[in-house]
Amino acid sequence: MRLKRASYLTTRTGLLVTAGLCVLIGVGCRGVVSSGTGEDQGKLGIWLTDPGISEYDRLELTITSVDIKHQDQADPIRVELDRPLVVDLTRIAQRTSDRREKLFDNEALPLGRYEWIQLNLDETRLFIEDQGAQYPLVIPPGEEEGLRLTFNAAVDDRTNLDLTIDFNADKALRNLGNNNFELRPAPRLLRTERTGTLTGRVAESLVRDRNCNNGSNHDEGNRVYVFSGTVNFQDLQGNQNDPLLTAPVTPRTSDNDYEFSVGFLPHGRYTAVFTCDRSIDDPGMDNLVDMITSEMVELSIDAGQTTSISFESSF
Repeated sequence: MRLKRASYLTTRTGLLVTAGLCVLIGVGCRGVVSSGTGEDQGKLGIWLTDPGISEYDRLELTITSVDIKHQDQADPIRVELDRPLVVDLTRIAQRTSDRREKLFDNEALPLGRYEWIQLNLDETRLFIEDQGAQYPLVIPPGEEEGLRLTFNAAVDDRTNLDLTIDFNADKALRNLGNNNFELRPAPRLLRTERTGTLTGRVAESLVRDRNCNNGSNHDEGNRVYVFSGTVNFQDLQGNQNDPLLTAPVTPRTSDNDYEFSVGFLPHGRYTAVFTCDRSIDDPGMDNLVDMITSEMVELSIDAGQTTSISFESSF
């Protein structure tokens, strides 16, 4: 991998996914050479994660390079990957031991404060796979800006900065019908060491309730919605009151109940709720009156710790 100065252009071929993340996402890359020529350098790792989507076989994006903007330099530093990183957002948390995939790790950057980070995608390798068939996945014009995440982080010579980007594709994906799909990304940028994990159990009776809209096999649209702070339930509507993230609910191997797991939640207070009606939750509309949900559960997350909760047997 090599690093060079980049003129910052937005193009539809080799889509520039702006993730204003400031020196912050850690997923091992295959070798980066700092474009800064000075001896004073810090270390950065950037990783990708996603809670997953159980209804689709695959949601693939391909990252070709990363631009990182130092606040004292006019042009961003471009980190060019030796080979593109192909990521399946439906399975990261289930497939890897630490629930994320490495973009690059322990790479040298000039010291100082950084403003944003931008992921550059190969748009020709952006697709969703459903029941063995592949369909193009489009990021609508203007939605690339949703990937610019302000972080305002500093790289020093004492800390190996480890960052994780959570795409949460379930919130970002739009099924427009007739096998047309859009991705309107708004990932979260996280200091990994400041996050914890939420796990839980969902009673079988909740998933198999006859009023659920979760398919004939009860395996579609089962989600836990996680909100920041103490809140009232809101379905996905595309505004600031939306859940922070959603997590798929899957069968447990030990009994007939179901389970979920959410990584990379910053220290703090949260509220969680189960619904079996994610399939009727149109992210652009208020569908609250049509959805059934469990009782809401308040919880706390501590950095480096796992918190467990349960959703019991009736709505």
